[in-house]
Amino acid sequence: MRRLQFKIIVTLILLISCDLYSQKLKVHNEELEINNSVETKVFLNVDNLAFVVEKSIDDKLHIDCELEFTNYTKAEIDETMKALTINTGLKGNEVSIAALSSRSIAPVCYVLSEDIVIKEVLSKDEESKEKSIHKSKSSMLEEVNKESIKTLEFLNETFKFEDQKGNEKKVSIDNVQVLKSRFVLRIPSKVKLFIKGNDTKIKMNGRMSNEMDIDMKGGSLKAKIMENKHNKVKMDDVDFKVEAIEGGEYAIANVSNVLMGSIENAKITSELSEMEIGEIKKNVSIVDFNSVLWLYNFSNDFEHFDLSSEYSKVHFFYPKTDYGLKVFGHNTVNYVGDMTVKMNPSKKEEKGLMMDRKPQGEGRFSGQIQFDMKHSIIHSYSNLKLEINKHQKQ
Repeated sequence: MRRLQFKIIVTLILLISCDLYSQKLKVHNEELEINNSVETKVFLNVDNLAFVVEKSIDDKLHIDCELEFTNYTKAEIDETMKALTINTGLKGNEVSIAALSSRSIAPVCYVLSEDIVIKEVLSKDEESKEKSIHKSKSSMLEEVNKESIKTLEFLNETFKFEDQKGNEKKVSIDNVQVLKSRFVLRIPSKVKLFIKGNDTKIKMNGRMSNEMDIDMKGGSLKAKIMENKHNKVKMDDVDFKVEAIEGGEYAIANVSNVLMGSIENAKITSELSEMEIGEIKKNVSIVDFNSVLWLYNFSNDFEHFDLSSEYSKVHFFYPKTDYGLKVFGHNTVNYVGDMTVKMNPSKKEEKGLMMDRKPQGEGRFSGQIQFDMKHSIIHSYSNLKLEINKHQKQ
């Protein structure tokens, strides 16, 4: 029988040993005094590990890492420990931390015993990628905060297992290995944090006002509030979920799951991704190439929003308060209810004015929106009146 291997947040692999052993090990425990009179820079290089970033409550830098093994042999524990190295260095006002593993260590990893195989994946009703309904900011925050750590109950609900004789089998703590990792970095408020991650899972707790420079390839980044106008975040193939972005520049590429509760005073450069934003606040701009964007809500004082795109698909829900809107396009289509607004291609690829909505002067004015589109599609969801360039109406 062919055995199936799946990698979700949980990793399922085979267990060969039977001499079982249980242990919790402290891998690294260190604290460093930080001189708050000068800017301290912390350089964190992480491979194949999951870790948590939190604010320090005593102005010291804390580095803690422990692993908990259940139903592992001593030899298997030793093998895992040899694959993991954590080194630190301090020179002047710079701290270097290297946490590297030659094998992937998730927050929780389950390993099946060899007499249990996955028979099939149980079907579940999945949300269609082609969304058709509006989402509130609160519902977006619920999605961002949805727990991603899977339990044994989740495994039994997702997979059908059987033993070597073909009898249905449930996985339990008696027939599965469990590896739990806990790697926490606590940083003082005046520290500038540089993170370089490869296949790394990062979780940021609370409001992070530290200036951060993040460069990630693979893995995931989940945060509460990222608040600093100097932040620079670069992500490639990284699952990204955040409650709120307040300042900074974000480069996002090849990401199929970007969820933002809200964003303000920030710039996004994106490509080949799918991004959902619960609420656009003050002064946000997006430059996109060939992505799918969902812009659900605007605040009552977003002031200015710019979107420049090429080969993009944009789902746009109009603000609820008064606003201005201009759409410039080349070879671009805007679907507004039953109406289609189209700007045909030109030889010089010049953009023309497709739509122009001037503020109505009724109620509160929330801001100005401008789209600059090439080879793109816009789906606009609203019954509000628009002034449409009649020459482009089809």
